[in-house]
Amino acid sequence: MIRVLPAGIRLIPSGNHALGGSGHLVRFNVPQFGNPYTTFAAWFSPLEYNERMLFGMDLYDIWFSCGGVGVNTGCGDVYGFALSGLSAGSHLLVASLPSTYPNSTYPPVIWFNGVRQTLTQLCGSPCSRSVGNPVRIGGWTYNDSYQLDGVVVHFFVWNRLLTDAEVQQLYNCGWRDPCPPLDGLQVWIGSDGRDRVADASVLISNARAMWYNSNTGDGYIYAEVYSGATTSAEPPNSPYAFIGGGIIPIEHAWFGAGGCGGIPASYRSINIYRDERAHQAPYWVLRMGGPATNFALVYKMNVYLPQSGTYTIEWIPDDGFRLYIDGTLVIDDWIYQGPSLKSAQVTLSAGWHSFVVKFFEGIGCWSLIMGLVMPDGTPVRPLLPVYGIRIRPG
Repeated sequence: MIRVLPAGIRLIPSGNHALGGSGHLVRFNVPQFGNPYTTFAAWFSPLEYNERMLFGMDLYDIWFSCGGVGVNTGCGDVYGFALSGLSAGSHLLVASLPSTYPNSTYPPVIWFNGVRQTLTQLCGSPCSRSVGNPVRIGGWTYNDSYQLDGVVVHFFVWNRLLTDAEVQQLYNCGWRDPCPPLDGLQVWIGSDGRDRVADASVLISNARAMWYNSNTGDGYIYAEVYSGATTSAEPPNSPYAFIGGGIIPIEHAWFGAGGCGGIPASYRSINIYRDERAHQAPYWVLRMGGPATNFALVYKMNVYLPQSGTYTIEWIPDDGFRLYIDGTLVIDDWIYQGPSLKSAQVTLSAGWHSFVVKFFEGIGCWSLIMGLVMPDGTPVRPLLPVYGIRIRPG
């Protein structure tokens, strides 16, 4: 089994929000709600967010609607702040919510990317609602119509109001190495699918957590996007300009332009033989703010190899491709080219290794696909460039 470190909760707007492909909703019970406040926080990367809910309770939720995001009570209302053009990169939303809303003595407090927001009634008239179990990630507990499309990497619950300094520190630590304040921390669903407070796997509608991937059952990727494309340098060096980074679902990671050929059947069957938006970049690259042409990507992953021996690395580039393993450049194919299947051999020991894939695309057709064949002949096609899953061969 080839595997990498776990990465998060894939949310898809189809009633199957899951830590795995179990088809069960991500719902759980908070051990102790606070009085007057319970605080919820989520590191998330949205693919689509308008008219979607980041999380919900019995009986209200946080809803992206009415040109912003805020508290929604089920009366078509949003009490929050204006927000538009949210990128596909990673964001932190923290909401300290009163036990009963609306509440003039204890109004909601919401921070976005570490900054406390000024809240107003954006639309509707709120009903009276109380916070309670169950809590659901990526939607409201009792309605499947507003489910978030994206990935949640970490989800936290405290039984108290957080301070501005605590929220700023949580944001500064980032999603890859979070540092939540421990005082009053009730739930921390980490990137490994476990509640780190209870030290137990999260139960999801009576199903134990697994990782989700539409093709293999698990997977996500951490990607960095740059503008620029040249054979004289690679990102992050000049003249490349960093656009942003975030987690995307594994099914968006490898891609190939269907009009250009050069992609064998063994890779077409993985649902990556497609031509998105004619000859523009993949949609998630554009959502992250990247250009449609002359862009570059960097994928970073820690890969566990089950065997020692000679691995055959396969790649289908258009245009430039480089692979670093444990900091050493092992494949240098940094040229303008059309897609074709290439391979090289490298001897590796069993155990953990650091993989970094770098890629650039000029104009026209584009392709970025990588796979490998293990020493015993088992193919892994494609090698999923995930920041945190297990990869199952075959």
